[in-house]
Amino acid sequence: RTPLHAVVAVVDGLKRSAIVRRHHRSSLRTLSDSADALLALVNKLLDMARADEQLLAVARASTRVHSVVRRACNTVDAAYAHAVVTRSVAPSVPRRVRSDAVRLNQVLTNLVANT
Repeated sequence: RTPLHAVVAVVDGLKRSAIVRRHHRSSLRTLSDSADALLALVNKLLDMARADEQLLAVARASTRVHSVVRRACNTVDAAYAHAVVTRSVAPSVPRRVRSDAVRLNQVLTNLVANT
């Protein structure tokens, strides 16, 4: 995981940098979200190993649904150049839910990528 943590740290530093041009900020945000998703995937693999040992914990925290949907769509949009990704969240969906944001993001990313 250390190389992924390094990528996340460098991207975060670039996002805060004054020398990065405005039109690159969106790309940095997508790169950051993708690095976070990759780190979450690695953690998921570790979780699967823990689940075999019955040590898996599911986080339950206040999660902003629109943010998770945005990150999942941006990840798929960046990963598949041919994809046209549009996002829409029904008005009936609450702004926040108690969930595991990492696992929710993984599910949404897989659903969008496999559509």
